[in-house]
Amino acid sequence: MRVEELRWKLRKLGFTTDGTKPVLIGRLIEMADAAASNSEPAFVPEDVVEAPQQPASSTLPPEPLQQP
Repeated sequence: MRVEELRWKLRKLGFTTDGTKPVLIGRLIEMADAAASNSEPAFVPEDVVEAPQQPASSTLPPEPLQQP
C-alpha cells in the first residue's frame, strides 16, 4: 500500500494521518487488533448450548450431568 492510501484509510476511520509509512501501518494494525478484540463471534450455531457456569468461590462439588 502506498502512503496516500494508508492516510486515506486512516482519515476515513477518523484517525490522525501524520507520520511515516511504518507509523501509519502500525496505527492501522493497532486499530484492527482493537476492533478484533472487542467484537463478538460472527456466527454461533443454534445447536451449541453453553453449560451453566459455577461460581469460582463455590466449595460445593459440581452437580452431575443429567442424561436426556
